[in-house]
Amino acid sequence: MHSTLQLCQEKIGAAPRRFSMWQRMTLLRVPQSLWMQHNTEDQINDYFRDLPRLFSHGRIAWGAVIMANPALFEAGRGNHPAAIVFCPTGAEEVSPKYLSYLARLLYSLAGTEPVDKELIQLARHLTDQMSRIYGVPVPIKFSPIAECFVSTTLIVRRHLPNGFLSGSCLPFLVNDRAPSTLTILPSFFWPDWLKEQWKAGTI
Repeated sequence: MHSTLQLCQEKIGAAPRRFSMWQRMTLLRVPQSLWMQHNTEDQINDYFRDLPRLFSHGRIAWGAVIMANPALFEAGRGNHPAAIVFCPTGAEEVSPKYLSYLARLLYSLAGTEPVDKELIQLARHLTDQMSRIYGVPVPIKFSPIAECFVSTTLIVRRHLPNGFLSGSCLPFLVNDRAPSTLTILPSFFWPDWLKEQWKAGTI
């Protein structure tokens, strides 16, 4: 495991995790916005279904933002979805720099109609920004050193050091049963220097 992720692991503890009442009521509480409550067919509900297990059993891994609701790049109040590329194993060779590069590569598929069958599904989902995607493999030609996946998640502002997306790569808790759903590791469990890097936009 990457050394930074190991530090995060030490702060949040090994699975199965137990949290205090304060942590459950503040850090780990993710209310559904009105638009989510009124769209019961929206697949973002898969995220809420898995959220308790993500906190208690999720694997810590780096993930990079491919694309996100523009509102998330500045201070605000609402939580919104984003497409994330991640390596569920947290392999040491998969660095934030590598995933950020991979995210830019995948972003370039948006608005295209590739002939390559391996890229068609990813291109369609990334073009349709209302689409949700869970556990779609990144073609090996894009990521030859490790198996990576693309999933939709909800960017929860209170889980970020400054409440908005100022960096591209950050730690996540990934579904331990399958590389599908994931959620941001709350910054309460990040090392202080990582929080500062995030605020400065250097990660």
